[in-house]
Amino acid sequence: MELLFDSRVFGLMRQSVVSAGLALAGEEALLRLWQVADPAARARFRLLVMGLAALLPLALLVIPGADRRPILLDTSLFGELRLAGLRLDAALALLMAVSGAAFLAQELWPPLRQALRGRRPPAAAAPELDAEVAGLAARFAVAPPAVLVTEDHSAYAGVRGLRRPRLHLSTGALALLDETERRGAVAHELAHLRRRDTLVGAGVAVLRVLVFFNPFALLAFRRAVQDLELAADDLARRTVPGAALGLAGGLAKFCRAGESPGAAARRGRLAAAVETIESAAHRRLIEERIERLLWPDSAAVAPGRLRFTFAALGLGAVLCLIA
Repeated sequence: MELLFDSRVFGLMRQSVVSAGLALAGEEALLRLWQVADPAARARFRLLVMGLAALLPLALLVIPGADRRPILLDTSLFGELRLAGLRLDAALALLMAVSGAAFLAQELWPPLRQALRGRRPPAAAAPELDAEVAGLAARFAVAPPAVLVTEDHSAYAGVRGLRRPRLHLSTGALALLDETERRGAVAHELAHLRRRDTLVGAGVAVLRVLVFFNPFALLAFRRAVQDLELAADDLARRTVPGAALGLAGGLAKFCRAGESPGAAARRGRLAAAVETIESAAHRRLIEERIERLLWPDSAAVAPGRLRFTFAALGLGAVLCLIA
């Protein structure tokens, strides 16, 4: 066990967790201090700060002379500290293990298992929706994506693909939503496309895999993704008349519909436990989205990007003094 705690790899992981924890505290304090209500601004700041915090320990490995920099906090001293009789390094290792197991069960294992089994719901073109999607895409000044309908009882809609984006709609969603709600859902997905959130999401997915052991970074990235959803709601509401009411109704139906019976059991015990914990947070997010759509805050102003950039770089400079 001592060899693990003294290893270079564990030292980098420990440094990443501590840096992300401090960055998360500083980031949330600044967002509250500045009373930032604009979700797009919050997402940019969170992604910038947590990207620095998560990747900085790795970057310092390849920067010449980084080992001679002044140190403000030496995380190797954690091995000498005790928490309820437990070495603090051991507590951090346990936290990393739980975080990694939860991430594996919730994010990586289900799609990997599906890919290994070769079971993908069949998808087909939907020419009857092409005109509607093209009309909405024109409002967002984006090329209309190809529309694919997937045979799936679960209700979902989403844009996938970076070079050739495709709008995926499940048969469950089409059966559940009326025309107004479908237009609201499509407008939301096109808003993601207009904001290039698919590209941002791909980058976030890579970062989350790299820091799967870091609970603070995963929490910050999760909040940033939620902010991106709120920002897409706002853009859809401003761009398409009636989209707010339709999207709010669709979200309420999606929330009530939940998932198909037995799906949680098929994920396995750990994944089902994580899903149970996350369901309450997911419901709160849906409620927040519906409230913002129906009663938008017109006074929400985003702080200047320059202030965010300087603040993020300042936090990054402080994190450079952690080893």
